[in-house]
Formats: sequence, structure tokens, C-alpha cells
Amino acid sequence: QDATFVSLTVNPSGLFHMQNHALSFTSPNAVENQGEIFLLGLESFNNVLNLDLDSGRVTYMDNDDVYGSGYKTRETFTVHDFGESDFYDLTIYNPSPSAVPDTYILRSNLRVVKHLSQGIAHLDANGYSVTTGGNYWISNYSSTPIAEENRSKFFARTADHHFQGGMGVGDNADFYGSTGNVTVGTGSGYSGFGISGSSRFFAPSVLNLNVWNAYFTSTGFDPGTGTVNFGY
Repeated sequence: QDATFVSLTVNPSGLFHMQNHALSFTSPNAVENQGEIFLLGLESFNNVLNLDLDSGRVTYMDNDDVYGSGYKTRETFTVHDFGESDFYDLTIYNPSPSAVPDTYILRSNLRVVKHLSQGIAHLDANGYSVTTGGNYWISNYSSTPIAEENRSKFFARTADHHFQGGMGVGDNADFYGSTGNVTVGTGSGYSGFGISGSSRFFAPSVLNLNVWNAYFTSTGFDPGTGTVNFGY
């Protein structure tokens, strides 16, 4: 049910399932999240500044799967906007390997302080940028061939994206670049770029690889007519 608090703390190893309900604070405040908060994309927030920007994880997961049903229904949800920075550590996935991917759409720029992980889900940038302070990883968690529509997919669309820590595309996952630029790494540290397994990467107009190492163990890298710049 909907809830109103003065404050909210999720302790280490704690799990907080919002289950599509509303969360309100009596005055503007941020959640203290040292555990994991589960969302679907239909929740509402009032006076909630963010779900913690220096610890904890937020996971978007079709909550039908929490109860063991509904995972074969393809649905569309929205990633919440919490301002200039949105999440500390963000995961978008479906826990069932036999699930059909839900689609999560951006309605604003997405900035993740640390890592963004995506599995058995579609993420549509919808003209907005995605920036991570850490790594971006997309996979389907299985090397067994699956139907085209059930592969994990990232749709870059027209905006620029920057994955500062590194980027990996794993089995049964696809990255669709478009007319924007994609930058991986910052030119310092041990950042990397990897395309592995049965993954496919369709390069954007400009791909900047400012990484320490890059590996291509998949034949699915398609540079198209774009430009790939290597620099470190």
C-alpha cells in the first residue's frame, strides 16, 4: 500500500519492494539505501529527492516475477527521474531465464553514479542520454540461442551516451547505436570495452573507445558507416 514517512532507511542486506505504490515524505528528503530497492516503473514519489546517491542498489524488475507469475507478458515501463543524478547503482532485469523482456523507456537523461546492469530487458533511451560513472553491462545471462524478440536490447537512438568505467555486451544481447555518439572510458584507469559470445553491437555515428583494453570475441561487431576512435 502507499506509505508516508518522515524518513526511510534500508539497512545493509535489506530489501524494500515498492510494488507499484506511492512513497511520500513529510518534507523533502532522500532515502538512505544501504540495501536494495525494487521498482517496476509505475511508482510515484512525493518529496523524495532520490533513492540514495552514495550507496545501495535500485533494481527495476517486473514484480509479477516476485510472485512467480506474469513473466511471459511483454510490458512497457518508465525509468524514474530524480534530477541531475538519478541512482547510485542501477539494475534492470527479469529474474526468469524464460521471460520475455519488458521495455523500460527514458523520459529524461539518466545518470548512474556507479554501475548500470541490464539483463532480459529492453532499454530505450528515447532521445535522452545515459551516463554512468562506472560500468555498463548488458547480457541475457544465457548462451543458449533464443528468439530474436527475447534478446536483451539497448536502443541508443539520437542522444550521446558515456559509460565512464567501461562497457560489456554479453550473450544474447544487442546494442543498437544510432545518430549520437557513444563514449566508453575516460582515458585513464583500467576501463575496458568487450563484445563477447553471441552479442551484437551496431556502432553509432561515432564510437570513442578511451579504454585500457578492448576485446572482440563475438563476430557481431558492425561498424556500419560510423567512425571508431581509439584513444587512451
